Amino acid sequence: MNKKVLIRRTTPASLGGSSFNSTHFNGYMKNIHSLIIIVALLLNTNLFAQERIGQNRIGLYTMNIGKIEAVVISDGHLCVNPVQAEFAQRIDSTKVAQTLQNRFAPATEVDLAMNILLLSFGNRLVLIDAGAGYVFGSESGRLAENLRYAGIAPEKITDIVITHAHPDHIGGLADQNRMPVFPNAKIHLSREEYDFWMTANPDFSKSTMTDKQHMKMLVDVAQRNIRSVMDRLHIFQRNEELLECMQLIPAPGHTPGHIIIRIYSENEELYHIADVVHSEIISFEHPEWIYNSDTDYKEGIETRRKTLEQLANSGSLFFAYHLPWPGLGYVKSTAGGYKWVQKRVVMPY
Repeated sequence: MNKKVLIRRTTPASLGGSSFNSTHFNGYMKNIHSLIIIVALLLNTNLFAQERIGQNRIGLYTMNIGKIEAVVISDGHLCVNPVQAEFAQRIDSTKVAQTLQNRFAPATEVDLAMNILLLSFGNRLVLIDAGAGYVFGSESGRLAENLRYAGIAPEKITDIVITHAHPDHIGGLADQNRMPVFPNAKIHLSREEYDFWMTANPDFSKSTMTDKQHMKMLVDVAQRNIRSVMDRLHIFQRNEELLECMQLIPAPGHTPGHIIIRIYSENEELYHIADVVHSEIISFEHPEWIYNSDTDYKEGIETRRKTLEQLANSGSLFFAYHLPWPGLGYVKSTAGGYKWVQKRVVMPY
C-alpha cells in the first residue's frame, strides 16, 4: 500500500513544535535585544576600567590626588661615584663614609633614582620633567620607552612642567637629531630659570663647581633643549597657579629658578620637591652639607633646611626626583637633623 508521507516544514509559523504566536515571538526577540545591550554595557565598562594608566604593569606606581591620577615612571638612574664628586663638599671623607655606612649604604657611591611624575586629569596628560634623554647614556633616558609600556604614546602628552633645566630634567625634550620627543606638549619653565640658562655666560660663581667642561655641558644641554621648544614654551612667573591644580613655588639654590610644585585636587595634595634633596641619607641627616651642583650652595642649604622643616612640621606627603623609587615619603625631625620615612609600597605593584 502506498502511504502518503507528510513533510512538515519548520518555519517561523512553527517553533518548538507549537503553533506560532506573534506576541510570544516579539517578546522573545525583545529579551534577546535586552541581553545584547546588557552584554555591550558590561564590555564597555570593562574597557573603560582598562583605560587606567599603567594598570597591571609591574614597575609603575599609581595613586590618586583627589581627582588626579598620578603615576610614577622611571627614567632610569645615575650613579655618583665617588660620593664627594657631588655630595658633602669640604667635609672630611671619613665622616661622609661613616654617615653612609651607619645606614648600611655603600661608602663609595650614591645611586640617584630618576622618578618622573605623570598626572592625568580631564583631557590632560602632564609630565613633571622630561628626563635625561641621551645625555648620560643607557642607564637613563628611559622615559619615552616606559611611557609606552604604560600605554601612553609621547605624542599624547599635553604639558611638561620643568622644575629646573639641569640635563637630567630637561635633556629628554629633544632627541639626538634635535627633534621634539613630545611634539604636542606645551612646555612650562620659570622666568628665573629661562633667564639664567639663556644668558651668554651663566654665573656659577656661588657654587663649588670647578670643572669647566661640566659647566659648559650644563649650559649647552639647557640651551639646546630650550631652543628646541621655543614655539611651545610658556614662561611662568613666581608663585603662578598652573592648570588649576598646581602651585609653582620658588625654591632657589640648586638653580635660580628651581621650583617646588604643590599638586592639589579636592582636599588632597602632594608636594613635588624636585632636587631640594638628592640622597635619602646625606640630604636629611646633614642638610647643611654642600651639594656641588647647586648654583648657589648657600641658598641651596637654606632652601633644603626650610623645606625639610616645613614638611616635618606639616607631616605632608612629598615626592622627590632622586630618592629611591617611587620617591614618595615623609620627613621626621631628629635630634641632629631629619629622617626620611619612605611611603609604604607593596610590591610587585
